[in-house]
Amino acid sequence: MIHNYYFSPSLFIDSHKTLKKHKNNNCRILFLLIMLLISSIFYSQNSLITTSDGGFENTTSAFSNNGWTQVGTSGRTWRVGTFGGAATGTKAAYWGTATAYGGNANTAVGHFYRDITIPAGATNVYLNYKLKYPTVDNTYDYFYVFTTSNSNTPVNGTIPTTGYTQQFVNTATTYSAFTSMPQIDLSAFAGTTIRLVFTFKSDALAPNAAPAIDDITLTYLTATPCSGTPNAGTASISSTNGCANTSVNLNASNLSAGTGITYQWQSSSDNIVWNNITGATNSSYNITTSTGTTYYKLVTTCSNSSNSNSSNSVSFNGTNCLSVNVPTTSYNTIPCGSSSFIYDNGGTSGNYATSSNGYTVIENSGTGIISLTGNYTYIESSYDYLKIYSGIGTGGTLLATYSSNSTGTITPITSSAGQSLTVLFTSDGSNEGAGFAFLARREPQR
Repeated sequence: MIHNYYFSPSLFIDSHKTLKKHKNNNCRILFLLIMLLISSIFYSQNSLITTSDGGFENTTSAFSNNGWTQVGTSGRTWRVGTFGGAATGTKAAYWGTATAYGGNANTAVGHFYRDITIPAGATNVYLNYKLKYPTVDNTYDYFYVFTTSNSNTPVNGTIPTTGYTQQFVNTATTYSAFTSMPQIDLSAFAGTTIRLVFTFKSDALAPNAAPAIDDITLTYLTATPCSGTPNAGTASISSTNGCANTSVNLNASNLSAGTGITYQWQSSSDNIVWNNITGATNSSYNITTSTGTTYYKLVTTCSNSSNSNSSNSVSFNGTNCLSVNVPTTSYNTIPCGSSSFIYDNGGTSGNYATSSNGYTVIENSGTGIISLTGNYTYIESSYDYLKIYSGIGTGGTLLATYSSNSTGTITPITSSAGQSLTVLFTSDGSNEGAGFAFLARREPQR
């Protein structure tokens, strides 16, 4: 028998492609395994809040037994138990009574919190949790997550404001079952101790919202140890001049990171002799200003090598400013050239009055400009209003309107050269609130 052999180019190519495809897949798998091994060498995941204490599964159904502190004395407040269901296990934190989950038509504000020390050099610091919120009362009932320093303690019946950073809020979205919420990045707090606060606020009207929380975790990655001389970094300041006794932000970028790295902000009156600022041990820090010129810089230290490096210095020039309340009725004026704190008619700490209808004119002339910044805590939604106009009085262009039951920050307003601004506040006959606080600065034309 004669055998005919022949060469098929297409068969060879197809076979070669198949072989090459298998080799490529094997290479990809090997590469991923190597990268995973490298990651495990240089980084390891650590837990600051585990599913055990963040899952409220302790035999005793109390916040204290799970490492948390509860604040609230109303009949319905934050509790631990089985009545709100659970994402995993059998227990969760829930809003309700000792024997039932759910809200009712009563005004209340309650909290639970925990202090966490995040190691210096920690990266990818992420807070995760699951929320159940089957009923909403949009713009009236609110669930919040805040961070603050451990010097601030939440107060029963009060929504946190000054000194607290709002990380999450929900008033309008329904979650019928426990649902993972957006991950919160807390990496900026590496090297500090923070207070993590969960807050719920209900009003006295139906429908009645009620949250339940489970599976709270806080994890981070440990970076490689530092060595040698750390980077000096670049310091910046959010404002270079303005009223004394206001808050400005110090921030530094291009810094070294890793275990053993520490940060310390310093201040100086002459840019020569420097002193540590107590508690200012993060790359970002809010400082309360004083009169005169003060300089600031950040010192970064690697404890493994005992070497330090200093950033550039930045400065703030503070002046004494007026303090003005928008009148309950009629109007008042802030003289041209003056920077001022502006509050509702309740002042720095009280609630505003009912039936308010008054305004404040911030006078201006020449080439000066007015910058207006600030925040509001509670302005009864759809009934009480904060309005800002260009010019003197309320006949000018309406620049902004605010009316909200929640905490917020106004969009900064800058006048044109020589233009005055007017702040008007009106309220109805009930449900007063904490109102607003502004800073009006008059500066030379930019």
